[in-house]
Amino acid sequence: MASYDFKTIELNGFSMQPWPSINYQKIEESRRQRPYRNNSLEHRIEKLDVIGINADLRRSQLRHELNVGIDAQFNYLKSGAFRSDIVTNVVTRGLDSRYPDGSNKMNYAGIYAQHQYKIVVDKLILNSGLRLSHVSLNSVFKDTSLLHLPHTKAVQKKPRI
Repeated sequence: MASYDFKTIELNGFSMQPWPSINYQKIEESRRQRPYRNNSLEHRIEKLDVIGINADLRRSQLRHELNVGIDAQFNYLKSGAFRSDIVTNVVTRGLDSRYPDGSNKMNYAGIYAQHQYKIVVDKLILNSGLRLSHVSLNSVFKDTSLLHLPHTKAVQKKPRI
């Protein structure tokens, strides 16, 4: 995992506080199971790369505070499965994976604005905000013979307010 944050107090003479960050995670999950008194060990492995971007601008004036920004997350997943014999070490395919066995991408992106009005400082705050988000999913099924799927792709793109 890696991350970079940049903080500053003033931007071009304005009383704004930008706070951009970029982050990355590489995750590997594995599941292994074996039925009782069976030599066949099932392996399901997922490898996930996550990239995140965030930028937030904040402006405070008297009892008002305005936050605007963007954030996004990009997920890339590889999923696979196989069996191995614990006695002979022979590896065989033909096991369903946890996620589609082709390329898998899921992305989130959004822009937002939030306003806070401090009616009574540190006691009563009026908060309002708006967020526009977009989520997309694109998955490819390489082998559909095990699950008898009628499709080889899953695609979804939806903006949200």
